[in-house]
Amino acid sequence: MDLMEYSGILEVLKKFIKARDRTSAEVRSFLISKGFTHEIVSEFLENASDSGLVSDRRVIENSLELGVNVKKKGLNKIQEELLQRGLPEDKITEKMGEVSGDVVRSNCKDLFQKKIRNKSPGSKEMKNCILWLMQKGYEEEMIFSIIRESGISIEWEE
Repeated sequence: MDLMEYSGILEVLKKFIKARDRTSAEVRSFLISKGFTHEIVSEFLENASDSGLVSDRRVIENSLELGVNVKKKGLNKIQEELLQRGLPEDKITEKMGEVSGDVVRSNCKDLFQKKIRNKSPGSKEMKNCILWLMQKGYEEEMIFSIIRESGISIEWEE
């Protein structure tokens, strides 16, 4: 790839990358849609990965940090979002293993307590809370463990 091709790609990518840290799959798809050949895109991505311009590892780390610590998402939801962005499952799973289970559990417990303020909530309220926590990506086992710890008894049908 010559300097003109590289400069052309960077010019096209400027806004795309500035808006959000992008995965290599997203960059590949975007550049192909802009008319660049697969060969040129592959060569560019190799150079961009080596230089740190595009980093799937960084995207995973940042998504985990933001998802767990700011948005209080469960790991299932974060994993689903990263898979949708074209990241490899093994790399996601590896990085997710580094996330503190205590932090995830604490987030789930905090969200549960904010949603259920009454010590004797109705069954509909409990079901809605459980489904909401599951949609946020928390494990069913964790949710029910937190409910048991809270002393609230429920009947749940899957």
